[in-house]
Amino acid sequence: MVSMSARFDFVVDQQAKSWLGQHPEASRLFIAFKSSRACCSGVRVCDVRIRVDVASSHRRNGDASWRPLGQVEGRDVFIDSRLVERMPRQLPLTGRGIGPFRHLDLDLTGEQWAEVLYPI
Repeated sequence: MVSMSARFDFVVDQQAKSWLGQHPEASRLFIAFKSSRACCSGVRVCDVRIRVDVASSHRRNGDASWRPLGQVEGRDVFIDSRLVERMPRQLPLTGRGIGPFRHLDLDLTGEQWAEVLYPI
């Protein structure tokens, strides 16, 4: 069985490094999956985001089972177990947004996003 850290490679661009340098309080990163249904139409809406944990004394559980992926710039990275089989081998991290809306994000192609969010 292949370990999670051997299965995935992080590619961290300069924008992501800059964001991480400006947020030393971000102790852990979580690649989280959320799926919900629209109340009126029944359409399924899926989302994948990078969430940041600033208090390492507790672990975010919710309905997800977190799997450790390794480290990026000295921070532990976890992934929602529902995403493990869907994600591409290379996980490119980038910084997006402006001002107070600046955040970490995955830099996937359209086809990769389709496979991650709505696998066949």
